[in-house]
Amino acid sequence: MYLKVMNTVSLLEIGSKKGDKMKERRKYIRVKARLYLGYKVLNISKMEGHCWSRDISVAGIGVIIKEKLSPGTQLELRIGLHDKLKPLIVTARVFWQVENPQAVEQEKESYRTGMIFLDLGEAGRNRIENFTSNFLKRTNK
Repeated sequence: MYLKVMNTVSLLEIGSKKGDKMKERRKYIRVKARLYLGYKVLNISKMEGHCWSRDISVAGIGVIIKEKLSPGTQLELRIGLHDKLKPLIVTARVFWQVENPQAVEQEKESYRTGMIFLDLGEAGRNRIENFTSNFLKRTNK
């Protein structure tokens, strides 16, 4: 099983880097879920692999990935949502990327990467909404 329960995010406020409080601006519920996914960087031959998610919502996904990618880079993602269906295939665009601090400590290179879904469609949206809803029910008992 690829899912590893971590914590859920349902915050009204989050801390900024300076320790200040700011309002949560996310429009959709995001859950911290460790999902295994495959990816292929579009328009770059042979740049593909597998990685783990940090969090997911219907708007996008956060992952830990080995490749340094520029904002705007598009990828095809294959996300296993543990709903007994085939992996969800969606195109996503890199929105931000920072060096993974844990990897620096271990002298390995990887990057925390935030991606926005581009072509989720209604069926994909429903699958992610069901996943996040069920995830919250399981972890908030």
